[in-house]
Amino acid sequence: IYSGTRKRYYRSSLELLRKAQKRWSESAAKPEFILQLGDIIDGLNKSRGASELALNTVLREFGSSPGEVHHVWGNHEFYNFSRSAL
Repeated sequence: IYSGTRKRYYRSSLELLRKAQKRWSESAAKPEFILQLGDIIDGLNKSRGASELALNTVLREFGSSPGEVHHVWGNHEFYNFSRSAL
């Protein structure tokens, strides 16, 4: 459980995704697909009632990707949702 005492390095992840998408869009060689390897939302969203909002925010950003996006769900997604919901 996160105690609030250590730096969480993924806080800028959405901005980094936007920058990557911009580069991919400007590149002559665009990716055919993007493989998202899980843990795209914080496990703490469930206790805050923010699971749906967090997931929809990230998925909306991936929707702007120049290639097809494939998701592999990680443990953070399963902390927030049932398997059938994902």
